[in-house]
Amino acid sequence: MSESQEGHRSPRMQSIEIRQATKDQLSFVFATWLRNYKHSSQFARKIKNATFFKWHHLVIERIFDRPNTLVLIATPQGESEPILGYAVLEAQDGTPVIHYVYVKDDFRRMGIATKLIAASRLPLDRAVFTHYTSALDELGLLKKYTALEYNPYRI
Repeated sequence: MSESQEGHRSPRMQSIEIRQATKDQLSFVFATWLRNYKHSSQFARKIKNATFFKWHHLVIERIFDRPNTLVLIATPQGESEPILGYAVLEAQDGTPVIHYVYVKDDFRRMGIATKLIAASRLPLDRAVFTHYTSALDELGLLKKYTALEYNPYRI
């Protein structure tokens, strides 16, 4: 390994830390959630951009404003940046709700989504998810958590 490679280890080679997002990190969550959902959801792709971004931003704001909402981020151990992925979850009337899970493309298949969900400590044997995207399949979450039920009305 060259000297420059040693000095700049990629997050792939480091341990991943899961923790609650700070207010400063929520802007990243907002932006990537909106952009990613718009492009990876059959539902959202059919909505005009101006309509989608205006109204779905409000949906996300309302989810964040709820007292039981938990936003977890994954970063390299001991670092606050870069954010490699996040999960937005909530305990809603005794039912665990996974609103959104996102992992940057370069860091998929490393177990980050699984670690994010596990860190919530929510019982996933009766959980629902509210945003269906192609990434759920790519992240392997639907195969891993077979009891998950898609229920967009829990938004």
